[in-house]
Amino acid sequence: AENLGGPSALDLILPYASKSLKSAIQKNAECERREQGICAIDFDIIINGQDWNLSRFDLSNGVKNSLPVVSATFYNGGRNKVNYFFVNEKGTWKIDEIEAIHYNADGSVESRFKLKQELR
Repeated sequence: AENLGGPSALDLILPYASKSLKSAIQKNAECERREQGICAIDFDIIINGQDWNLSRFDLSNGVKNSLPVVSATFYNGGRNKVNYFFVNEKGTWKIDEIEAIHYNADGSVESRFKLKQELR
């Protein structure tokens, strides 16, 4: 997503990332510096889009694949969902993976993106 002078979405996630997600984010940052451009991600992973003009979203929590997950669903420009999966590291819950899902108008999944998987 376009950076208008503030921190990137990955920079905002970094303090809350697990060791393995943090390592993947740092490798992506090194790639972007080296390539002087985008490497693995070209959208804002926090909102699964590029437009922060949000009018409606829902939050939920639960367990998926035996991991605690917080889900944010955004309805701007179609339905988009972001799942934040957590792991416990030394007594602190950290984000270990972020899954971004974009849905078609009929509710079927159009695309699925897993951050850590893509940053490797």
